Amino acid sequence: MTLVRYPQSVWNNFQDLERFFDEAFNSFYRGGNYSLEQRPAADWLEDEQAYTLQVELPGLDKDAVNVSIEKDVLTVEAKQEEAKENGQRRFHFRRSFYLPDTVNREAIGASMENGVLSLSLPKAQQALPRQIEVK
Repeated sequence: MTLVRYPQSVWNNFQDLERFFDEAFNSFYRGGNYSLEQRPAADWLEDEQAYTLQVELPGLDKDAVNVSIEKDVLTVEAKQEEAKENGQRRFHFRRSFYLPDTVNREAIGASMENGVLSLSLPKAQQALPRQIEVK
């Protein structure tokens, strides 16, 4: 099977740049009540013993954060409202992550420090590497 690569239009880069500036400058002109929807950065790390999920939520208290799990989906949600002189500001964030089969769902832990939510997702014992003795 032959794959044919189509050249990317030069204009795509300009559209991305235009979208970036539109989002940046529009935030300056919002007045009154508005909702700020963002998608905070998340890092998924792995070592031999566990996975670690880190979600950046600067300025939020741990009371504003909710972590839930249903079947193979881990959901992180944060809500916060602030009363400002010129109106009310709302922050809402929700992001879901599919969990690998190797995660021990009963041992998941969460902590929040310096605006970073850290979730520890230990691997199940059967997923950990081990040596097999040859007899």
